[in-house]
Amino acid sequence: AAQQLAHALTALHASEMRMFGLDGGRGRVIVEAPANTENVHEAQVSADGRFVYYTEKVTGPSASRVYIDANHANYAIRRREIATGQVEEMVRGFGGATSPALSRDGRKLAFTTVVQPTATTPKAAAGQQDVWTVDGDGGNKHRLTDGNGTNLQPSWAADNRVYFVSNRGGNESIWSVRADAVDTFSASAGKAT
Repeated sequence: AAQQLAHALTALHASEMRMFGLDGGRGRVIVEAPANTENVHEAQVSADGRFVYYTEKVTGPSASRVYIDANHANYAIRRREIATGQVEEMVRGFGGATSPALSRDGRKLAFTTVVQPTATTPKAAAGQQDVWTVDGDGGNKHRLTDGNGTNLQPSWAADNRVYFVSNRGGNESIWSVRADAVDTFSASAGKAT
């Protein structure tokens, strides 16, 4: 039977994820509110329905929901097996990892990082956002964007390209890059190679 995910509670703090049948009802909690009373969000369910990948705020509560200190790990991407509840941390780093997006075959995960600039690109702006991929087991981390502009909200396409929002051309636009690119791409004429 088809099912869908929804947030049961989206408050300033302490959200959880629930799964609902198409007929509605109360649903069941599949990701509890974290012990630090922060949020879980950005759910992505694997094609086989076995796992849910999500972003979790791993630092404690703060008055600001906007500011992210790129010198500390603020967000992590986790994978939860829906049937057993077993949780694995897939990606975490300085600034944080957000916006998980599964490849169509489920073997790769694209995501956005907010990093300390000197960790990747010496002249990047503070809190630089870039798109990365990682294998399904959390290994083989590979950066797809090059620190130019703000790059976020990755999404996979059938042609093995990762599409994302970037302001690298001066305005926010949709860009793409081949997911199997050996090096980070260079932008030209409003399109990534």
